[in-house]
Amino acid sequence: MMRNFHKTFVVVAIIATFASGCRSTDEYNKFAEAGNSFAEATNSLLEDAEKITINTTSERLLSDRRTSGEFQPSDEAAKKFVDRYTELSEGDTKKLELIKELRRHNQFLQAYFNKLIELAGSDSPERSKAAVESIANNLQNSGSKLVSRSPIKIDRLP
Repeated sequence: MMRNFHKTFVVVAIIATFASGCRSTDEYNKFAEAGNSFAEATNSLLEDAEKITINTTSERLLSDRRTSGEFQPSDEAAKKFVDRYTELSEGDTKKLELIKELRRHNQFLQAYFNKLIELAGSDSPERSKAAVESIANNLQNSGSKLVSRSPIKIDRLP
């Protein structure tokens, strides 16, 4: 009796797993569209981040010039200005490279979600499988570059 109960329980558990684990293509399509919208919004945010990075440096330089109290140009003031500009520009270059790689990563992510949308509506998933795998590899490589360029040292996510 107990043995039959275990067999019945295992069969019911397997059926429940398969029934709840299978999603309709409509749900995958909604997920991919949400991901695509996220990628578009992120791209817009990164464009603004680039502009803000550059404008912030300009404002810092103007502020330094105003607060230094030196209104008459001199060789010493010019040298300080150039040194400060060089220092800020080096930081900006690193930030802009990071943003550029984030945008590249975001493009791969957007291509991935577009392929998922295509796959969800496709009758032949084998055609899209190779493209999705290629994009996933590009995402992984881009993610590795992001981790190495990040000013915050984080471990690589699995």
